[in-house]
Amino acid sequence: WNASNAKEQNIALKAGWNWVSLNIKPNDGSLKSVMNRLDDVVVTVKDKSSFAQPISGEWLGSLDKMSVRRIYRIKTSEAATMNIVGNPTTNEDEVTINPKWNWIGYNSLYSSYIDEAFADANPKDGDIVKGQTGFAIYQDYEWVGSLTTLVPGQGYMYYSTATDARSFSYPVTSSFTPGYGLKAGEMDPTYEAVDNSIYSGNMTMVAVVKKDKIAVAGAEIGIFAGT
Repeated sequence: WNASNAKEQNIALKAGWNWVSLNIKPNDGSLKSVMNRLDDVVVTVKDKSSFAQPISGEWLGSLDKMSVRRIYRIKTSEAATMNIVGNPTTNEDEVTINPKWNWIGYNSLYSSYIDEAFADANPKDGDIVKGQTGFAIYQDYEWVGSLTTLVPGQGYMYYSTATDARSFSYPVTSSFTPGYGLKAGEMDPTYEAVDNSIYSGNMTMVAVVKKDKIAVAGAEIGIFAGT
């Protein structure tokens, strides 16, 4: 670890569930070190195949290290801030995508439009990327959906329709302009927006809404449970 190259990443955590990824490689990547001083507010940390919980000052579970290549879902009892100090990622910190669903970190230092972010990933028709609040599907050489931008500190899931694994790097520069394109595919909702921090996961749906057999543009679907 070279202190002269040290950078700091601060990740704001809401009370509830957060999809998180790192773009700083900490000197000590152990869960206990990365989550230092958050033992009192963090309830659970999990990745695709393992998890850990702080109990009586110790982290117990199968998850013991954090990587810049993965997404972590972190549940907190109250709002807090993760603080990571270490070396920034480079294009050598590749992310590997396997067939079907992958929990991937977004380890770039910059926000990127989704087409730029996955330009090196060779996406296929039917591939899906989803975050905690939106998703996009790759079709006819473009990404279509409410997820238009990948943001440092946030984690994502990638569904690959390919039959083999492939590795890629995120761009080291970006043409992203704050405020431009962020609302593509979105509209003002009729119903109260769902608080995504209540739930660990989510699901995606692509649907065509028709009235009198004619497709309705800009339709909103509301699903209600209980009273």
